[in-house]
Amino acid sequence: MVTGGAGFIGSHLVDALLDVGATVTVVDDLLTGDADRLFARLDDAPDRLRFIHGSILDRDALDDAMERATIVYHLAAMSSAPESLSDPERCFAVNSRGTIESIQAARIAKARRIIFASTAAVYGLTPRTPSREDAPIEPASPYGASKAAGEAVVRAWPAAYADIDTLSLRLFNVYGPRQRLRAGDEGAVVSAFLHALERAETPVVYGDGEQTRDFVFVRDVVRAFLLAGSRPEPFGGVAINVGTSGTTTVNQLLAACAKACGKPGVDPMRAPGRAGDPRVSRADVSLAASALGFHAATSLDEGLAETVEWLRAANADRGDSPETPSDPSGEPDDDGHPHAKPRSPEVRVRHTGAPHHGRRPGR
Repeated sequence: MVTGGAGFIGSHLVDALLDVGATVTVVDDLLTGDADRLFARLDDAPDRLRFIHGSILDRDALDDAMERATIVYHLAAMSSAPESLSDPERCFAVNSRGTIESIQAARIAKARRIIFASTAAVYGLTPRTPSREDAPIEPASPYGASKAAGEAVVRAWPAAYADIDTLSLRLFNVYGPRQRLRAGDEGAVVSAFLHALERAETPVVYGDGEQTRDFVFVRDVVRAFLLAGSRPEPFGGVAINVGTSGTTTVNQLLAACAKACGKPGVDPMRAPGRAGDPRVSRADVSLAASALGFHAATSLDEGLAETVEWLRAANADRGDSPETPSDPSGEPDDDGHPHAKPRSPEVRVRHTGAPHHGRRPGR
């Protein structure tokens, strides 16, 4: 079962689970996810994929989704640090209370394990690098704090209840195909740079560009989730970093993005640094190696090339011209393409049977 399975990482995880023969239920409220990411798989594997349009704060939807679940991948979240600043109450409701609701529903369903998608943002603005899992937890945004609270729940529940195993995966800067433009998520700078370059716009670099990040490709992250789900030994609520243990400056990232787009030598627009951005971020991945057997396999150049290929195909499918600047008055949709009005999920998902079951509309 995957919460947030219509999102960026979640939809890739759903694909991978179906590819290994699993039966998957997805629950997603589609506020940031996109059901279009699942429709092809609903056609490919109608007997092994079930989509429920609902919120993790709705216990009826959760209980329905958890039926017969053995492993729960909990990725549903408000994942934008900037958005969390403007709406901290909703951030905590989704990321903290939503985690409690998901674990409790998993226990009722007698699921064996729940794997929580956490974040490197729990380490705060000035972490020691590479950051180990036993480093101080010092979040500097409601988003980071809400994920730290979710981790506390994940850590406490197997100590208090013997019927559920839990694990937190602290994701560093995830990037790759299907990532939203201007999402505010870790790794979204990759999407911002590639969209700008493909549209002949000037990329924006905040600050001096020498801040460092640990960029990890989405396929590698999905593999970490699969390894976590398949391990027979219990985790007991621990947290494990998922990254590459490499560092890339934002300036280096822009150069790599420009190379991937065939536009080397791009001169960016420089903007003031943004409050709340850590200067350095890098994962210590020794625990991921020993506990999961995980090592990131995709280089930055390889991941960027695959992301550019996807972006160009997506632009071609939508009839977008990469040489036409985007309309700044349009709202970006979940794949980063501006449109005049936000799409309603009911346009893409109709309810059949129980009120939360989504299926592809007739076309």
